[in-house]
Amino acid sequence: MRGALGWIGMMILAVALGAGAWSALDAALGGPGLIARWGLSEPAAGRGRPAPSAAPRAAPEARAAGGSAARLARRLAVYEANGLLVLAYALIDHAAAAAAALMASAAALLEARRDVPIPQRAFTGAALAASIAASLLVPPPVPALIALMWSLIPPALLLDPAGGEGLGWRAKSGILLYAGAAVLYAAYARMTASIPPEAWAALAGGVEEARAVMAQSRSYVTTMANIALWFVLPAAYVSLIAQALLAHPLPEAPFRSIAERVRILRTRGVE
Repeated sequence: MRGALGWIGMMILAVALGAGAWSALDAALGGPGLIARWGLSEPAAGRGRPAPSAAPRAAPEARAAGGSAARLARRLAVYEANGLLVLAYALIDHAAAAAAALMASAAALLEARRDVPIPQRAFTGAALAASIAASLLVPPPVPALIALMWSLIPPALLLDPAGGEGLGWRAKSGILLYAGAAVLYAAYARMTASIPPEAWAALAGGVEEARAVMAQSRSYVTTMANIALWFVLPAAYVSLIAQALLAHPLPEAPFRSIAERVRILRTRGVE
């Protein structure tokens, strides 16, 4: 639990620092520069004028330094708030991808709790990267389906009698294949949309004929891809998890690792 809280704290700190740096860099590249934006440039009215004496000038200089520090702190707070708002809006626009990342993090924490080998835990990152790419490239309902598929993994890992190693690997493999199929479909749709009908006019017998053939081909592939991505592959994924969970009786202590279960069986529960 302590490790999970530390990981969450590090993520929050990284997001806050990244948001502030992102906002400041964006303002720096799109405007007159950070110094001018923060209002730290020297006033033009005071340049080149000799100071009458050091004593009367001390208080105004102190006030100017304090005002500059206050403006700097205020600007930094504005940049930080803007960066966090941008991240918040991005999460709202891509709520399905954020939910998938949250469920993948929960699965990774469960696997770490059960001492799952590191290569299998690293595979979670690969499956998540493919899922986010598919969520950003393919229109709904694919992002929501990917998030739903990820949401089934943590409870399945808890309920799997074998400890979740094999089931977790198969489930993440299914998500990776599903995301890969979605990305390939998105690439095909964009590629065919960019091909001009004139390129196929010689083979189809004319520009209009080529346009009709390409439209029919895209319509056929789109229909088959939608049926597969919306119904067939998600149903197969749910069936995979259900079959693995129902093959054996559910464990009495789902939060225990395999080693702990073996120890309980050997000692008959006596410490």
